[in-house]
Amino acid sequence: MGPKGNGCGPEGAFEKMIPDRILGLPITEICNLHDERYFHGGNKDERRMADNEFLENLLTAISKTESSFLTRKSRIVCAYLYFYSV
Repeated sequence: MGPKGNGCGPEGAFEKMIPDRILGLPITEICNLHDERYFHGGNKDERRMADNEFLENLLTAISKTESSFLTRKSRIVCAYLYFYSV
């Protein structure tokens, strides 16, 4: 078993700078799953797969919400910002 996860963002001083929500949509569990995948390590390809899964999970969560067109599109942009940040 791996770490519990710390939500979104790195541990330490910058932890609070990365929100655990994307425009109101909670994504803590998605971030924790990504942390779990990284905890188990692996080679570059395995980490890339974990990052791709992270993005896929974010986009799936966004698609399951009932929100306005603008909110949905804005969340998608934010999801890609999270993805490119990892």
